[in-house]
Order: sequence, then structure tokens, then C-alpha cells
Amino acid sequence: MEKITKFCEICNIDFYSYMSQKRKYCSRKCFYKRIYKKGINHPDYKIVNIVCYLCKKKIFVKPHKSYRKFCSSLCSEKYRTGKNHHNFKEKEEKICPLCKNIFFVSKIRFNAKFCSVKCRAKFNFGKFNFGKNKNGKNINCKNCKKEFYVEKSLFGKRKYCSRKCLSISKIGHIPWNKNKKGLMPKPWNKGLTKETDERVRKYGEKIIEKRLYFTFPKKDTSIEIKMREELTKRSIKWIKHKVIGNIVHKYQCDIFIEPNIVIECDGDYWHKYPNGRDIDKIRTNEMKEKGYIVFRFWENEINKNVSLCVDKVQSYLKKVGENFEKNN
Repeated sequence: MEKITKFCEICNIDFYSYMSQKRKYCSRKCFYKRIYKKGINHPDYKIVNIVCYLCKKKIFVKPHKSYRKFCSSLCSEKYRTGKNHHNFKEKEEKICPLCKNIFFVSKIRFNAKFCSVKCRAKFNFGKFNFGKNKNGKNINCKNCKKEFYVEKSLFGKRKYCSRKCLSISKIGHIPWNKNKKGLMPKPWNKGLTKETDERVRKYGEKIIEKRLYFTFPKKDTSIEIKMREELTKRSIKWIKHKVIGNIVHKYQCDIFIEPNIVIECDGDYWHKYPNGRDIDKIRTNEMKEKGYIVFRFWENEINKNVSLCVDKVQSYLKKVGENFEKNN
């Protein structure tokens, strides 16, 4: 879009505007001056007449300010504080017992005694001889040696009359722990290991035993839930998160079937499919040495067909049951 130079009729200044715009004036000020120059008969001259509530003076206001009711702020204040207002309440004269100034109070606040909050605070906190708490006493400030009042609860704690005196007293003060080393006691297990000290080894074993009976994570995985549902359908009793504590690397198994069957549901990501984790292999060997029978199923196997995984467990249970009947 190209711009064109135009000439303002009022301020006689050149200004730029686009071809599509029908501007005749350089600013809003010149626009309103043009309206007021040509008078009330001009079509753009829009003004509303209002009468003041208090002095009944006529005022001319633009339409967006037609909500006004007073000609000035003085009239509005006089109306709100005067008897004509609907919220006006008669006031009583009182004398403040501290500064002895006259102040006015409405009938609602007939119990008021002081002219301001400062006078009330001075009276209550006992900066003067009257109004003190009987249990308190006067003390001399350590810095300026000025007398000030202290309540019973602050005896021995407050020693200065103000914050200024307290900050002045701290100038040049040396803290008790500056340039001092070895104040904090050293921890008893610093530099010790399980191999060098028995206390560290026993402490670590206690923590491991306590953590065995916590459930990590608290929510069961989707694979474990599928396996348990399939086992319940086939009326096979199972126990979840049972602690296997008769091996070196103690832990909680996913599913346990009495008397000695352990089922592990391994996720592909966390258990490093297809090779598997080293700790999982160590635990399976330890459990087999102790007489446990371990079944490990990957996540992709369970998601494809859960019934095939459970069939392996069920076939083993049938063999064990047949051998037990033959022996008896």
C-alpha cells in the first residue's frame, strides 16, 4: 500500500496516510477541535446534559460519562458525609485519653476510646505510666541506657529498646565459630567399608532385610496382572511378592506357587531382552541350588499368548501330582 501526503485543516501540518483511508486530520485532538469550532449543530457534536445532585448545577458531559451524578469531587464528598446520604449516621464527640484530641465516632462504635490505632497501642504496650501490665517491669537498654517496659514473658530475652540499638551493638562482633575447625563431630562410618568393619556390614544387612518387606513398585505391571488372571481361571492358587530369603541375593518374586515354584514376568526393556540381566541369572542359579523351580517369561511372550505360558506351569504341576500319587 502506498502512502500519500495530506494537509491538516486545523494545525496546518503535512501528514502521511494510506490511499484507502479517508483521513482529514493529523490526530484526534484536531478532530475534536474541528467539532467544537463548528458548534452544537454539527452532527458529530454529541453531549449529554446532567444536573448535579447537591448544588443542582448543569454540566455537559460526553455520552460515555453519562453515569456522573456530581459536578465535582467536592460535591460528591459533601453528599456522602452529609445528612442527605442514605448511609449517614449521626456521630458523637469524644476525647482521647492519651493525646486529648477531639474525635467523632458513629453510634455503632460507641465503645471506642482512642482517636487512632497508635494511641491504643501506646496505651496497651505500656510506653506510658498508665495502662501497663502488672507483671512487667522497666529495664535499662544496654546500648543507650534508656528505660523501657518489658513484659514478664520477655524477661532475660529482650535487652535492647529498639532494633537500632541491637544493630549498633552487633558492629564489630565476632561470631563464636569463626576460624574454628573440628567443631562438628565426624561420622563414625567415614572411610569404612563392609570388608574392613563388621558394623558397616551388619548395618547394611539390616537395611536390606527391612526393604525386603516393602513393595517396589506399589502398582503391579500389566504382565503380572495377565498371568494372575489366567492362573485364577484355571483355579491355581498363587501368592504375589513373596520374600525369598534363603538365598544370598534376597528379593521378592512376582508370583509364587506352593511348595517351590517361582514365576517371573520380565519386561523387555528393564530386563534387557533377549540376553537378560546378570542379577537375574545369579538369582535363578541360587534358587535352583536351594530346590526352587523357576519359570521366566518375557513380556512379548505373555502379550502374544498368556495361555501357552500358563500351560507350561500347569503341565509341571500335573507331573508333580502324578509322581506324588505313585509314591503314596
